[in-house]
Amino acid sequence: MQNRRLPMPRLLAGLSALLALIGLTILALVLVRQNQMQTLAGLRSELSAGATLLNPPREVIPFTLDGSNNQPVSLDDLRGRYTLMSFGYTHCPDVCPLNLSEFQRIKRDLTAEEAAQVNFVFVSVDGERDTPELLARYLMRFDEAFLGLSTPDDSVLRPIAASFSVHYERREVANTAAPYLMDHTATTFLLNPRGELLVLYPFGTAPSDISQDLRVLFEI
Repeated sequence: MQNRRLPMPRLLAGLSALLALIGLTILALVLVRQNQMQTLAGLRSELSAGATLLNPPREVIPFTLDGSNNQPVSLDDLRGRYTLMSFGYTHCPDVCPLNLSEFQRIKRDLTAEEAAQVNFVFVSVDGERDTPELLARYLMRFDEAFLGLSTPDDSVLRPIAASFSVHYERREVANTAAPYLMDHTATTFLLNPRGELLVLYPFGTAPSDISQDLRVLFEI
């Protein structure tokens, strides 16, 4: 059987059609992104005063960490919902329990339907002590649906934390029950359903402000 080649004009026509399709796809994506940015620009005035809206949203590096549900949890697993996230550790004497208590209050402020659209995630900066089992027991004090993430490998966590601009550092402290403490960023982060960083909340932001901001975002 002889190999049959397409005539050059037909080959060029097919190539032109493919390039045109690629061009239209890229244009559509650009227009969608521009529309999203315009929507976010108009949204700024509707969010609470303490919220820092990122426009465009900031990409964070893909990650997979050990979940308190005894399953590996990746950034992809969080997509499809908004995600409220804080970094801390279970031996934290003050900031972390307060942040998680505020997560409780945010969830209570939301209806069941609204709460189903949000992941509540606590990322440990103390993988040496915070095993998935310990995280699960700790988070049960606040809400059984809260998800804890950790890794015993600090070289895995460092770049993830850096993509959120999170700083953490081990600090030896004399005359304490704990062998060491962890200094860490106390910001609360809100990721959009695409897994991009959308809003930053400083420590101490009123839970009612965050729950109201979520209701605004649910409408866009």
